[in-house]
Amino acid sequence: MKMDSPSLHLTSDDDSVNQANCTSTRKPVLPFIKAELRCKIQRKRLSQGLQQLQADFTEKRPTILTKVEREKQIVRKERNRIAARKCRQRKRQVTSLLQEEIRELVEENKQLKERIRCLELNREQFVWNMINNQVVMKMFGEVYRSMMKAA
Repeated sequence: MKMDSPSLHLTSDDDSVNQANCTSTRKPVLPFIKAELRCKIQRKRLSQGLQQLQADFTEKRPTILTKVEREKQIVRKERNRIAARKCRQRKRQVTSLLQEEIRELVEENKQLKERIRCLELNREQFVWNMINNQVVMKMFGEVYRSMMKAA
C-alpha cells in the first residue's frame, strides 16, 4: 500500500485491524510513525494467518516514586554525573598526553632524519676522499693484490 499523505489509509480488507491503534491524535511525528508501524505489523500478522497482536500500545504513565526511591534515584544520578565528569577528565588527560607524545615523536623523527642526512653526507665525503687519495688507493691496491695471491 502506497502512502500519499501523512495520514493512515485503511482499506476494506484491513477492517479486522483495530482502527483505534492505527490513528494518532498527537501532533509530533514520532507517535504517528509508531502508530503506522503498529498497523503494518498487524496487517502482516493477519495476512500470514497469525492472531492479532495482543500488545498494549497505550503510553505508560511514569510511575510515582516513594520518597526513599526518589532519594535513591537522586543519589544514583549524582554518582553517575560525578563518574561521567571523571571519565571526561580522564579522556581529556589521555588525549593531551597522547598529543604531547605525538609532538615529541614527530620532533625526534625530524632530528633522526636530519642525523641520517648528515651521516650520509659524511659517508659520501669520506668515500670521495678515499677514492681521490692516491696514497690510500696505492695501499688498497697492494692489499688487494696480496689477498689475490694468497687465494
